[in-house]
Amino acid sequence: MDFTLARQILRAAETDPDGYEVHGRKMRHEAELMREAGWLEITKSNGARSTMLARLTEAGHRVGRLFEKDAAAQRLLTAFLPRSSSESP
Repeated sequence: MDFTLARQILRAAETDPDGYEVHGRKMRHEAELMREAGWLEITKSNGARSTMLARLTEAGHRVGRLFEKDAAAQRLLTAFLPRSSSESP
């Protein structure tokens, strides 16, 4: 998951009560991952135009609040990044 894109989608979806229109292949892919994680609900999808309408779930609202603070976002990002091969388990 690209947490920079996820953060952007969370912020936009939170400010748009009618749902956030997700455009583009990368953003759609990220929104699908967020849907699988339970953060978003996809209410409309148009594959031909590569757009979808996304709304936050309750879990998405909670995660969005974590992303409000850069330090918390950085901790989440670090937690989900794969360890480098030089680090020992």
